[in-house]
Amino acid sequence: MTTRIPLVRSSLLAALALGSLALSNCKPPEGWVMEGEGGAKVKTTKLEIKDGIAINPATGKPAKGIVLIPFEDEPDKVQFSTTYKNGLKHGPEVEFRKNGDMSRETGYHQGQARYLIVRYKGGMMKTLSFYEDGSAPADEKWIGPHTRAHKNGFASANGIRANNYHGWDKRKVDWNKEGQVSGDYLFYQGELVETLFEADAQADRRAEREAWNDENLTGNDETAAPADEQN
Repeated sequence: MTTRIPLVRSSLLAALALGSLALSNCKPPEGWVMEGEGGAKVKTTKLEIKDGIAINPATGKPAKGIVLIPFEDEPDKVQFSTTYKNGLKHGPEVEFRKNGDMSRETGYHQGQARYLIVRYKGGMMKTLSFYEDGSAPADEKWIGPHTRAHKNGFASANGIRANNYHGWDKRKVDWNKEGQVSGDYLFYQGELVETLFEADAQADRRAEREAWNDENLTGNDETAAPADEQN
């Protein structure tokens, strides 16, 4: 079965500008179609996906360069900006909100997802996670460094995701919104081994979460609270 997605024809200048944009947290220049205010309609052809390879039917060759996908209900606003190489996603794939703000960015290498950045409204980074080799983005199998941030830009947490994807490993440090350390922990494969430091407010919140878990969770992984909200 062949699926189709839009491809935007763009000049080298536009491609370079969009590539630079994908690596920043700012909005597109005023008046660009990605801003969705007064821009021209997105002109598209179609990419054909065959055996996992994106083909540009205009050339019959694997797609390369930047592909822009508009919102279905508002075709003058771009929802995704994806970079292709030899028909595979290679480089950043950026998802935008309808106001032009970045929402998420997934980094690809030869078709394989490598990292995910999730952003608050306004573009500030919320989380940075890394995928396990070979896992699909929808699986959300994080492994390795994981960073979270408050809306004001201060770090919220930093640690290592465990091999079971649902906990922490080695050391994890938490900060409050004022930039002060609120917790410092040692984990082993998702299990808390030692609390090196924990502020009173952090300890109270953890006790509340543990009490809620004891009362509401059934032990089923699908119903368990998110690991990054557990200490």
